[in-house]
Amino acid sequence: MARPRLTGPRPLAGYYHRLFGWEFAAPAGPDEFSTITSAGHTVGGFVGTRGMTDPAGQPWPSSFGVYLRSDDLTRTAERARAAGTQPHEAPSPVKTGALIFVDDPGGATVNVWQPGTITGFDLPHAPGTPAWFECRSTAFDAAAEFYRDVFDWALVDRTGTVHDGTRYVTNGSPTGTLDDGTPCPVVCGLADAATMPDPEQSSRWLIYFHTPEVAAGCEAAERLGATIGSTGRTPFGVFAPVTDPCGAEFVLNGQ
Repeated sequence: MARPRLTGPRPLAGYYHRLFGWEFAAPAGPDEFSTITSAGHTVGGFVGTRGMTDPAGQPWPSSFGVYLRSDDLTRTAERARAAGTQPHEAPSPVKTGALIFVDDPGGATVNVWQPGTITGFDLPHAPGTPAWFECRSTAFDAAAEFYRDVFDWALVDRTGTVHDGTRYVTNGSPTGTLDDGTPCPVVCGLADAATMPDPEQSSRWLIYFHTPEVAAGCEAAERLGATIGSTGRTPFGVFAPVTDPCGAEFVLNGQ
């Protein structure tokens, strides 16, 4: 599930409506939570972060959060502790679901969601909806073991296919089947950020959003106040990193 955490009272709802056509439901609760839809498809959720602090006591920055599913959040938390990390926020089930978040060995924060009434989002592969999820880690080997042991990732080596030869593994196979015949569609990737150019050498999760034409999408995002990074090309299309006016980072992916 993709969920932007944005500062202020819904400052960027209009930005993302103009960029992606997102519709925001009426906010509810002290964190202004609302679901986001695009052409009727659930994209994720919106949470306001004004007044929120991170575990270090610092103001929570605007960001897109990736949520990995767990069918047993308590067990996942125990696995995370066994892998050497301390989950933040004890599991506290509510009607919509239960949440914790953990820092992987490279320092990338990932949310863990046990579904209630909110089970996730749609993947229609339409403009403005998630196309790919990627963790970039400066501790690649340790992070790969972490996601394998804590979340049961089926790691498939894809080194050389993206990011100019950077070490890369996916959770699942692009063919939909592992070498042993087990069905396992690809759902996300892990990249070795330590070998990327200096500006990219940090651990974090990124969400890629579909756009028909990356150049046109970048032009629109920049016109609305975003900062655009260097574009690149992979066998899966063109991609361009974008930082929105509040500092949240995402990637446009398309042709």
